[in-house]
Amino acid sequence: MRQIILFLNLILFFGCVDVKIKSEIPKKTYYDLDTTGLKNSTCSNFNIVGLGGVLAVTSLNNKNILHKKSSGEISTYGDVQWVDHPKDMIQSMLIKQGYERCISFERSSMGKVKKFVTLEILFLGFLDSSPNVEFAYKIADDRLNVIAMGVIKKSKENGEVSDLQKLAQEGVNEFLELVSR
Repeated sequence: MRQIILFLNLILFFGCVDVKIKSEIPKKTYYDLDTTGLKNSTCSNFNIVGLGGVLAVTSLNNKNILHKKSSGEISTYGDVQWVDHPKDMIQSMLIKQGYERCISFERSSMGKVKKFVTLEILFLGFLDSSPNVEFAYKIADDRLNVIAMGVIKKSKENGEVSDLQKLAQEGVNEFLELVSR
């Protein structure tokens, strides 16, 4: 009988510890960069563009939202994370919004590719307290001759994750404008 009572007390004790541990783990909030809806569109001709890829610097190959200080110190932005890696979210945005502009991004295509593009995320996070997005891009012709390359930088004085999402959207829109020329 003593063993049964001791066993029941142990079960109750570990149950309380388990509940306490679970209640002390901070909840994470997840964000997606793509906050726009897809619009109906019909295209008679697509501009077929080869997608060399969307790359990201090593520090962005995770789901953390970064907060970088001018001194170089880097930390994560509270208990929030991206729902996916930034490079995958940006690539999804390019493909989705490309269709709205009659641009078909393809890795390999049976059709004639007019341009090849690559996009690299140099920074996507908060610099001090300001949301900041930096993309490097390269656009090449069908013979892989570089016809344009540069950096797209968007920032805002102070802000939240929603401002970072808007800046990423603006950067993607600017890149799509360059591709469609």
